[in-house]
Amino acid sequence: MDGEDKTPINALQAAIAETDSESRQQAFASCVAVMEQSLDAPEWSTLLALLSYVKHLPLSTLEIWHALIRSPRIMALLALHPGVSFQDITSRVDTELPFLWNFVSRKDWKKAAQTVKDYLGKIISEDMAVTFWQSHVQEILEALGSCCPSVNALVHIAVALPCEANMLTIVRNYYCREKVVSLLFKEDSSEMQTLLRAHANDEWPEAFAPLVNRERHDDSIKRFLPFSQAHRNSVLGLPVLLTLQAFEPRTGFFSVPPDQDTIFHIREHHHFDAAWFERASTLTAYCCMSERFSIKEL
Repeated sequence: MDGEDKTPINALQAAIAETDSESRQQAFASCVAVMEQSLDAPEWSTLLALLSYVKHLPLSTLEIWHALIRSPRIMALLALHPGVSFQDITSRVDTELPFLWNFVSRKDWKKAAQTVKDYLGKIISEDMAVTFWQSHVQEILEALGSCCPSVNALVHIAVALPCEANMLTIVRNYYCREKVVSLLFKEDSSEMQTLLRAHANDEWPEAFAPLVNRERHDDSIKRFLPFSQAHRNSVLGLPVLLTLQAFEPRTGFFSVPPDQDTIFHIREHHHFDAAWFERASTLTAYCCMSERFSIKEL
């Protein structure tokens, strides 16, 4: 028909145009599976244009966003994508969908960083691509670590930039499990003792106590949870378990993406003592790196 727009549309544009809600969500999921593999997928251009167009709307109101957050790999790619504004997307995720970055695994960060590197190698010269990739990713990791400190160590370990290789080697050799357990739990001046003294008269959140107490007796996990502090175990164990799952998703402590109740209680624990949450997350990440923590190796 004369005047009809015959321009081919990509799968994401077709998904957005789908009128049936269930079919639309299925189409979004199919798009995400393709986009996880390469930044060359034409759906990325559509997604970036869409996110720019609706950047003043809350992320949770966007139907496509519900599909995106089901893929930790896509979330990592969004954070590291050279065409994505950190302020417009990455920092907003931490504000509007708190702790979502804690559910992106080490493997997903690593794969996403390599995908970005491969993409840059296709669009600019190889030498420039490597230099730009390292500078860009380092900048993003620093910004991400600033807005979400509890994942700072994890993402630096996962991406392992060449410029940080010596530092990571030093950290791996120093923060063995015995050292981390001592710093967190065993010494009189340990982080746990500081936490107990600071909140001696406070009411402690307990939502994750059943989970922590169960894992304290699991042969694969208990070495990371060498404490017994009754109702305080929930606060003590939560950041450890979140970090362990980021290193080894098959531990399956929490569903991905987390439900609203889980996010509410994680926020409650974090607000109780952010310094403990971040310090325990960091040292556990160092310990996992030192031990090359993996279910297969246990």
